Formats: sequence, structure tokens, C-alpha cells
Amino acid sequence: MDKNQEHEIIKLIITLYSLSQTARLRGLLELEDWLDCIDNGTIKQGLAMVIEGADPDQVADYFKKSMDAEGDQTAKLMIELGSVGVPRIQCGESSEAIKWQSLNLLDNDMKRQVMSNFISFENMKDDFYRNFSTVHTGDEIRQKMERTLKYEMIMSPGHIISGIGHLTLGKALMGCSLAAAVRTMERLPLLEMKAIMEQCRDHRPDPEDVAVAQAAVTEWAESMNELHKDILPEM
Repeated sequence: MDKNQEHEIIKLIITLYSLSQTARLRGLLELEDWLDCIDNGTIKQGLAMVIEGADPDQVADYFKKSMDAEGDQTAKLMIELGSVGVPRIQCGESSEAIKWQSLNLLDNDMKRQVMSNFISFENMKDDFYRNFSTVHTGDEIRQKMERTLKYEMIMSPGHIISGIGHLTLGKALMGCSLAAAVRTMERLPLLEMKAIMEQCRDHRPDPEDVAVAQAAVTEWAESMNELHKDILPEM
């Protein structure tokens, strides 16, 4: 197994870990937006079957036949990892269960490399929180934003990402207190957290951009509240 193949295996495990978090937060249909993160065609097809509502036995049979037909050992291992992760995502198992079941398929060296990547992610979070500095957009808009986030992340965690996108949320968070940023970030799937941290690290927004993003978040929340008011009386 060469370095590129090792990298692809690590990337696949981390991606399946994050997709399981997304599915548990928002449902299986939300995974469609992340299909392009899967490079392996067999696993991508298996995940598409899950999104389309295929029977779990049909998904399991698809992976078994794909493994039986694959002659290359590394490619077979990739499909086997998919056969561990995708059905568990479909059944709603935790991301930690998927991670440890995947690790059981690897040799000790690969296990260490995978765990090193998870540790690097935790270190990245520590650095992000340690170096967090609020972009000042005004007390009123900051307080309104923080109230919105607190409500949305408790009542419907993750739905705000579907409405506005994680990059807009990342900009908006830069105008919040550290406590509000941590409370929000820790409820997001790994890949979305990573994207937000990389964005804020590489392109620190100015106050005007942050204010625009915060306005987008609060306007989205207000529109959702109005929608709920229109729907609930009819139920």
C-alpha cells in the first residue's frame, strides 16, 4: 500500500465519521450534499442507495457483491470500510461506533495514522478556540445573533447549516463571544467544523462581512419562525 492509498483510507474513515454525524443531526437526505466528498465510486453508489431509501439488506448485499468482485486488496479494503460505515450510517449508529469498527479492519500502523489525524483535528480546535478573537459588529447585533444561535442549536441542531451554509455561519460566528462560538461549533459535524476553522484561519473577515453574515443568520431564523407560525395552526 503506497502513501496515496493510505491517505485515501484515512480520508474515507474521517468522511464516514462526519457523515454519520450529519445524518443523525439532519437526516439521511442531507448526505446528498456531501456525496462529492466520497472519491470511491462503489462507496458513493452505496451511500446514494441509502439516500434514495434502499432496503438495508439490499445495501449490505451490494457491498458484499462488490467486495467479492474486487481483486485488488487495497481496493477491497476500501469497499469493506464502506460496508462497515454506510449501513451503520443508514441505521443511525454513532460516529464513534463507525470509527472503532473501521479501525478493527486496519493494521496497527494504519490505526496509529488514523488516530493521529483525529488528534490533529482536536489540536486544530484547541488552537482555534485559544486564538479566537471577536470581530466587533456592535453589541445589539451580536446579542441578537447569540440568542438566535442558542435557540436554533437547541431546538433544531444542524438545520441552520442547511438554511444558510457552513461558510456563512463561520463568518457570523466571528462576531460572537467565544462561549457562543464553542457552543455552536461543538454541535456541528467534523467536516463542517474543519471547513469553518480553515476559513476563519485563512481569511479573517472584516466587520462588514461579519455583520452581513450575522444578518443572514438572524433573517433566516426569523423566516423559519414565521413559517412555523403559518404551518402549526393548520396541524
